[in-house]
Amino acid sequence: MLLFASDIDNTLIYSHKKENISSKIPCELYNGETISFITKYTKENLEIVHNNALFVPVTTRSIEQYNRIKFGNFIPNYALTSNGGNLLIKGKVDDSWYSQTVALCKHAFDSLTKGEEFLEKDSNRTLEVKRVDGLFTYTKSAAPQDTVNRLQELLINEPVNVHYYGNKVYILPNTLDKGSALKRFINTYLNNIDKIITAGDSVFDIPLLNAGNLAIFPNSLEFNPLNEYLKIKDSNFSDELLKEVIKHL
Repeated sequence: MLLFASDIDNTLIYSHKKENISSKIPCELYNGETISFITKYTKENLEIVHNNALFVPVTTRSIEQYNRIKFGNFIPNYALTSNGGNLLIKGKVDDSWYSQTVALCKHAFDSLTKGEEFLEKDSNRTLEVKRVDGLFTYTKSAAPQDTVNRLQELLINEPVNVHYYGNKVYILPNTLDKGSALKRFINTYLNNIDKIITAGDSVFDIPLLNAGNLAIFPNSLEFNPLNEYLKIKDSNFSDELLKEVIKHL
């Protein structure tokens, strides 16, 4: 069986702010407004992949944010949310998975609190400081690079990783990443996987991209993959990605 494990945002779906995306189909509503789109080609072919392989979304989104997404006429059998901290099985939260995640991450919770106390006082902050699904810290900054630089200095010897993406700032336990979660999922639930294709577009996805047999990512993401990889153009990335995945069915 083929396993296709993929990031969601800017990999399979796009913000309503994204330009030059053809055949937009709304796929996420928030407060009655469409905030994300999927292309017609991606929607149709993602359903083909779902029907002929195992499609597992892997996202930093919280459970609540993930549940807003409608990929099409199906619900993925499995999904890893909260940067891999939660497992959904046919839309239902696996409590045992979450308990295991908490045990893996609890060594970093004091460090998260330390970072949160710093962020509460950060003049760059533009959003409340949140502990996402009890596992990692998230906020937004008007000067994310500056915020992250000072956070990294504060937490240099702490068991956490600090990242930013756009204006979003994250503090994550060093045991909470998409690649480790995918490996844990495979070891726990699967035994008949022939090939693993992974896809993503950001620094959060690098552990995921390194966890499969074939990593697919846009030209804009720069890193040295540990496995076979394919870089494709950024424009209409989701369509180009699905074209490649379909070839392996």
